[in-house]
Amino acid sequence: MRRTLFSLFVSMLWLGSLTTGALAQAAGAKVGDISGAWILIELFPDETHAHRMSLQVADNKITGQSGQSKIEGTIEGSAITLKWLTPDGRVDATYTGKAQDGALKGEGDWGGIKLQWNARRPAARPEGGPRTHTFTPTEFHRAFSHAIPPALRIFPGDNVKTKSVDAGGTDENSVRRSMGGNPLTGPFYVEGAIPGDTLVIKLNRVRTNRDWAGSGQSVVGNALAPGYLMNLRRAQNFSSRWKLDKERA
Repeated sequence: MRRTLFSLFVSMLWLGSLTTGALAQAAGAKVGDISGAWILIELFPDETHAHRMSLQVADNKITGQSGQSKIEGTIEGSAITLKWLTPDGRVDATYTGKAQDGALKGEGDWGGIKLQWNARRPAARPEGGPRTHTFTPTEFHRAFSHAIPPALRIFPGDNVKTKSVDAGGTDENSVRRSMGGNPLTGPFYVEGAIPGDTLVIKLNRVRTNRDWAGSGQSVVGNALAPGYLMNLRRAQNFSSRWKLDKERA
């Protein structure tokens, strides 16, 4: 029986999206107060990039860093100009845009390639350190997709206590909750994560949630020679259900 280990998944960042918490936090900032950390989304014609970016403002002059690139620019009212510089000081790209409603957005030119860009503040971690979340799933998914809304938002270091259904979609009470095909619990959105990050997930404890399991009762066709499979005799009234010692598992 395939269990919880394969039934949890983490959903990465929705590219270009703004969380309610981030909007509320940023909306209270002044238009010109763009110093600090940002998550930058670059929308190229055929792909999307995500980066962390830090900016500092002094006397309408902007300096900053994004990856290995240094940033210089200006801000006049809500109008922003940002230039990405190579280590030797050459201008790699120029972005123009506005600071509005706690976010940044505009257009850019990267080596002749036109793009759209936006930036948002990363969500602020709640006070009190890592939290433990008890999550009871009400629906399950049979695909990994960024289009599925997050079931729970967590921060690095948080713990999640949850449960899954089996590969056929049956829960701990032997009730069918989903179609088969290894239904998934989640997705869980990790605040601050962006595409390209490596997520480290530690399983503190994994255990069965019922006293039975099921296994397949047929042989996969491509594992045997066609003639052998065709002449194979089936066991009559074969049960593929196994009894588990739930307390000791």
